Amino acid sequence: MNIKTRLAVRFTGIVAVILTVFSFSLFYFSANYRQDQFYSRLEDRAHSTARLLFALKKENIDLFKIGKSSDIYPDRDIFVYDESGRIISTNDKSSPVEQYVFEKLKKEGEIRFKNGDKEGVGFRFKSDDKNYYYIVSAYDTYGLKKLYFLKFSLIVGWLFSIIITAIASWFYADNSLKPISKVIEQVKNISAKNLGMRVDTGNGTDEIARLSIKFNMMLDRLESAFKMQQSFVSNASHELRTPLTAITGQIDVALMHDRNSDEYREILSSVLEDIKNLNQLTHGLLDLAQVSVDESVIRMDSLLRIDDLIMQIREDMIAVKKDFYISLFFEDSPEDENILSVKGNENLLRIAISNLMSNAYNFSKDGHKELMISFRFKRDQIIVVFKDKGIGISQDDLNRITEPFYRASNAINIKGHGIGLSLSDRIMRLHQGEMLIASKLNYGTSVTLKFPVNKF
Repeated sequence: MNIKTRLAVRFTGIVAVILTVFSFSLFYFSANYRQDQFYSRLEDRAHSTARLLFALKKENIDLFKIGKSSDIYPDRDIFVYDESGRIISTNDKSSPVEQYVFEKLKKEGEIRFKNGDKEGVGFRFKSDDKNYYYIVSAYDTYGLKKLYFLKFSLIVGWLFSIIITAIASWFYADNSLKPISKVIEQVKNISAKNLGMRVDTGNGTDEIARLSIKFNMMLDRLESAFKMQQSFVSNASHELRTPLTAITGQIDVALMHDRNSDEYREILSSVLEDIKNLNQLTHGLLDLAQVSVDESVIRMDSLLRIDDLIMQIREDMIAVKKDFYISLFFEDSPEDENILSVKGNENLLRIAISNLMSNAYNFSKDGHKELMISFRFKRDQIIVVFKDKGIGISQDDLNRITEPFYRASNAINIKGHGIGLSLSDRIMRLHQGEMLIASKLNYGTSVTLKFPVNKF
């Protein structure tokens, strides 16, 4: 059963239940009201007749005959009993009541009862210091006809209402689900070959529109992932092929004829350099693959002091690169040192910051290997700025500089693979942070990292 049919059936069922409860309630209260009114009218007539009967001292049925001809209940049965239970007066052709009715009346003094299809009342009254018992019953022809007509009207109305509701709910469900059917048709046309297509978001406010917006956002991520995958495979294969080709060529040349030890040493040194280059590239590819997987598999539960982490990386960096000068500058000091703490993955943050420091060294001019790291603090952010005096990046290259394997036009002759900045950018986004790059050719580059303050 599809959603349209289920909606129509459920809506019709709900209306059917509501109408059923309403109809039964209306009939029940109407029946009780009819019965109560009938008993009240019967009691009023019975009391009047009893008072008249004993006022005239008529212990015969002549008075009942007169009353019967002018009564609204001409077929009523009337009995008058004395204390011993003897019938002292009755009307013509009255159907006798059960003995238990008299016994109950004698015990309680006033009753209401049913005698077959007739309803009746009984009461006790005194005359000449004697107790008498008056019992009258009748068939409420007028009231029952009205009740029957009400029942018939409710049943017919219920049936017609259900039929109309079923038809209306079917058309309503069909009309309500048209936007979903439209989305389904649009989704059918989206495949890996045309991920650029998007689903119509309609008015942009209802639930279906919000679903379409979320679906389009998912398509954006898929398209980005596909493009990244294609670029990654293409560039990775190219980058890996270059050092492997160089290594193979050098080994082939070395094997062409015998050489002396210095020549072999020179060739092995060149091969070792290529292997180191290949090893560095492999590690970069592995790191990039790690941060490109589902975020849920990356542990982000470490609480880190970002200033301490940067200082540790700085010490490790200048221990290897003796000509590299890295200065630290705090523009302001927070009152609460916990503001310096960031929740995340220490290894990934170390990679991101190390890449920025390495880039500052590699792309700085000889004799000016300098990097200044400054800290600023806001209510909800830790801002760390890495500023060097290197060769800079052109405005055209800035828009693509964080793409994997992309290298600026002025950095082609400098050793590297174009992985560092893309890796750092991805790591910052994993930590709900942001990386901004500003640069000017021949004047240097400024990279700003914005970390969200850890909330305790």
